[in-house]
Amino acid sequence: MSSDQETLDALSNLVVNCPELTEVERLMGKFNLFRVLQFEDGEIRHSNVLAWLLDPKESHGLGDLFLRRFLMLSLNDSEGGRRDLDPVGVDSAEIRNVEVWREWNNIDVTIKVQTADENWVVAIENKVNSQQHSDQLSRYRQIVETSFPDDKLLFIFLCKNPEEPEDDAYVEATYDQVHTALTRTFDEKSNSIGDGPKSLIQNYLSLLEEKF
Repeated sequence: MSSDQETLDALSNLVVNCPELTEVERLMGKFNLFRVLQFEDGEIRHSNVLAWLLDPKESHGLGDLFLRRFLMLSLNDSEGGRRDLDPVGVDSAEIRNVEVWREWNNIDVTIKVQTADENWVVAIENKVNSQQHSDQLSRYRQIVETSFPDDKLLFIFLCKNPEEPEDDAYVEATYDQVHTALTRTFDEKSNSIGDGPKSLIQNYLSLLEEKF
């Protein structure tokens, strides 16, 4: 038997008899809203979804659990950055109100958290395919520090691709942490999430798994 025929026979056997390949084909053919919208590399679009997920008042049904878990993972997994907050404090705080702003003073996502004892402000600079430039991290930090002098502050540099922040006040975060925090929250809250938000979150998790 020729080597070409052997290769063809092996490939035929794989296609016909491999259940794992059948599952991969099923998953690859599954409808994904974000792929249809060519969402994968859209930094603004990812920031919009993150802002939606991080706001407890939105319709996703996650409450403030994703917000807490993402902040806790970011703080726990990074050694650098300004440390006004810590994972234990984020976990135990009595959160009373959250406001999430997009593009406030050009910052991708800004979160104002009111707890029973104090206020926090979290500034997230999000990079999908672009890179930091024009000393923007320092400029954003100075704006937040000036605007909220009495609050506890956290600066997060969220990247698809590893990139060290030029301003050492920033905590480094990754989309792996977004995926981990969202998966854990979704699993815990799945019974209280409506069909529409559930499908959207599942689509977003699938996109993160495939592209990030």
